Amino acid sequence: MTTRAESENLRWPLGLALALGAGLATSLAFLVIAASQPPDWMDGDMWRSGAEYNAGQEARARGRALGWEVGLSAERSADGVQVTLSPTQRDAPLGAGVPVRLVRERPGRVDFDSDIPLTRANEAWRATVPLPLPGHWLLRVRVGDDAAFIEREFALERAP
Repeated sequence: MTTRAESENLRWPLGLALALGAGLATSLAFLVIAASQPPDWMDGDMWRSGAEYNAGQEARARGRALGWEVGLSAERSADGVQVTLSPTQRDAPLGAGVPVRLVRERPGRVDFDSDIPLTRANEAWRATVPLPLPGHWLLRVRVGDDAAFIEREFALERAP
């Protein structure tokens, strides 16, 4: 039988053991989460990742230096919107060889993310963008390639 003084002396070691056990459990949980991530998220080649990031920043700067800009106008249609993209350049219209890409995204629902095909109409590009659900949608536009580009994001709402 333990006395009260002996049981009070056991509180510190037990508390310390519980705190160490909680820290160990937390560390193991982080290890399991890290091990379950896709390999491309845990890229060990930091130099290559840094070089790709820097190249992207330089390409953005070249796109801005060229004066590239893009505007979007949208008109409602039966199941979505008809969009017209109007990329421009400071001194002259954007060349025909410059790629333009349009991506539709639904925040929180990656199953609705998709590339939208564009058709060239004079100095603009047109597309029909289906919006199957009411709510908030994003359109991401990228004008240019890996050497020089700009990106813009446009928000759309479809009423219920």
